[in-house]
Amino acid sequence: MSDDRGARAPRLESGDGGDEGMSPELARFFDAMRPYLAGEEPPRRFVERLGPSPSGERRLSVYPRLVALDWIGVIDKLYEATRYAIESHFDGLARIEGGKSSEPGKSAWRRLRAELGRAHPPTHWDINEYGRPFPEWIASRRDSGENLPGFVDQLADFEWLEFSTWSAPDVPAVAKGDRPIVEPTVSVRQYSFPVPAYARAVRRGEKPPAPAEKATTVVVYRRADTLLVHLFYPSVAGLLVLAHATGEVDADTLAKAGVTPDMRKSAENALYEHKILRRETTPGAPA
Repeated sequence: MSDDRGARAPRLESGDGGDEGMSPELARFFDAMRPYLAGEEPPRRFVERLGPSPSGERRLSVYPRLVALDWIGVIDKLYEATRYAIESHFDGLARIEGGKSSEPGKSAWRRLRAELGRAHPPTHWDINEYGRPFPEWIASRRDSGENLPGFVDQLADFEWLEFSTWSAPDVPAVAKGDRPIVEPTVSVRQYSFPVPAYARAVRRGEKPPAPAEKATTVVVYRRADTLLVHLFYPSVAGLLVLAHATGEVDADTLAKAGVTPDMRKSAENALYEHKILRRETTPGAPA
């Protein structure tokens, strides 16, 4: 099963982000610019710190709003299915001025999105990194009593995993002894809800109901030949064979778990077929 995401955009390399070698005037400019663009200080304070602007304070007030819209867009796009789940299955009543909301789920999503920005303001040069803390943060909100859908933290974890797999840097696939070569982007998740199928349904434009609990083990990886994110649901034998390929278990553990040679061969064939295991190293990679 493959995602419909296209090839990845080129990744930019970042320095250490420090201000070493920066002139005092430029450092002062960025010190003033950040709280202004983040909406933490009004344009008036920005002008007081750096001097008058030809644009005037009224026009200056537009730019923090544009930045805020970018942040909103990142969370909405990275967590499309999580947004749908909260808007559609929210059981609580959103805290809004003037009483109860006729759409508590949508009000809850807007509130949570704003609270994320206050708890974890963006600091990274890559705007997508703003979404990294969201799964853990939304889980902490649910644990602290926020009346959110029971599967929402797992859903957010899956959505971030898909994105980070899709955007992961290229790493050479190399052989480790006589073990099969494993696709470097492989991750394995065990969920108590079928959140991968739920997320895919939302992205197809469907309106799925809240899923019932169901243990779900999924392999998430990016195929080297298509650069698309794929999912694979392994059998127990397949999971053990994959763990053996990565060096997490040895051959004796496979035998003790009841994985026969025929079962091992069948599981390996399935993993090769789905491009999770490779028969050749990345061209140019060290042997």
